[in-house]
Order: sequence, then C-alpha cells, then structure tokens
Amino acid sequence: MLAKQHEQQHVPRVRLLTIWFGTNDACLPGSPQHVPLANFATLLAEMIQTVTSPESPHYSPITKVILIAPPPVNTFQRGADLASRDPPRELDRSFEVTKSYAEEVLKVGEREGVPVIDLWTRIWEAAGKNEKSLEAFLYDGLHLNEAGYNVSCAKVMDCISAAADSSTFTADLIRPTLGYHQQTLP
Repeated sequence: MLAKQHEQQHVPRVRLLTIWFGTNDACLPGSPQHVPLANFATLLAEMIQTVTSPESPHYSPITKVILIAPPPVNTFQRGADLASRDPPRELDRSFEVTKSYAEEVLKVGEREGVPVIDLWTRIWEAAGKNEKSLEAFLYDGLHLNEAGYNVSCAKVMDCISAAADSSTFTADLIRPTLGYHQQTLP
C-alpha cells in the first residue's frame, strides 16, 4: 500500500513502481481469475492514476511508474502441464486472448503517459515467433523460467535507465528498502 501524501515524509520513498498484470487476468471466461479486457484496462489506468494524479491521496511526484506487458502463453506446454495434474484440468488460456491483454497494456501506457516494457513482443521474437519455441522461456507454458526472467530483467533495467533522471536514479543504484524476501520471511 502506498502512503498517503501527508504520510510520505515518514516512510521510505517509493521512487519506482512497476505494474505487471495481465497474465492471470487473461484466463478464459469462467476462470475465477478472469477479468474482462475493458475492466482490466480501466483498473490498470486507475492503478497508475493513484500515483500520478495530483488529486489522488497517494499522489507521489517522485515515483516513476513502469508497466510490464504479460509474456506470451505457450498453449501446447500449458495444456500438457494441466493435463498431467491429478485430476487433469482443461486449458485455461488462449494465445490470442493473452496477446490482446498485452496489447491493452501498451495502449493504457500510451494513454497514461508511462513507459511500457513490451515483454510479449520481446519474448515472442526471441522464440522466433513460434509458439512451441516459447518453451525456451516458459517452464510450464505460463510462468517465466530463468531464460525468460533474463529477458525480462534486461528489459526492466533498460527501461529504468531510460525513464529515470539519470543524474539521481539509475538501474545500477537500485537497492531494496525492506530487504529481500529470503531475509524477511522465516
């Protein structure tokens, strides 16, 4: 939760906020995680405006917002993973539906004036624009593996460097405020 304006002087400053939604929202209708595309776009814009709008109680002019579009889904790999479960499950994703959510993230970013990391296109191109080849970047057809996170991390760091005031804020200066989860969880 972001601090309200009058509280911001008493808590660590949030200088960078990445918003990475779309993968689960793009589940097929009927899934409890599904969010209709129009609602998804509205909610994403509201999240951004919570930080960027001077009228918001959580307005933070020092916070840079970066959106991350979801990566592609490999329905072959995802289908096999779900079929191997006990009990087996039906495929809950569609390549084209997930693509439409990634495209919507790009549109929202443009409308709201915030940078977007187009992870969909980057990973799709790295896979040679072949759905089955996405297995090199996804461990179960949905979640990134090490190679997928390497692509993601490189794009995030590039975007941070491009979006930030390089005299005071660069990717190589990022340090955790609260520590890594391994250090804070029992």
